Amino acid sequence: MPRTEVSDKNLVQYMLAFRLYMPRGGITISTRERPQLRDHLVKLGATRMSAGSCTAVGGRSDSESTGQFEISDERGVAEMAGMLYSQGYQPVYKDWQVV
Repeated sequence: MPRTEVSDKNLVQYMLAFRLYMPRGGITISTRERPQLRDHLVKLGATRMSAGSCTAVGGRSDSESTGQFEISDERGVAEMAGMLYSQGYQPVYKDWQVV
């Protein structure tokens, strides 16, 4: 049990405050959050969202280990891309280049 629970309302408030203070700062939303909340956080300035995550130690190996945290949003990459397109955004799968 966490020392302090952060409600959805608190998370939105923290995100908006961060966006005002650091307008170019990145905000990553993990699969820990509910799908409905993640869908709404896109318009509030989320810059990265995971999809099709695996939280097990060792990644996608054949061993059966428990995840590091519970996943609330089980959508894969294609579903997340569809959600972004439906809101008028274009997903970027890679925003860096090795030189």
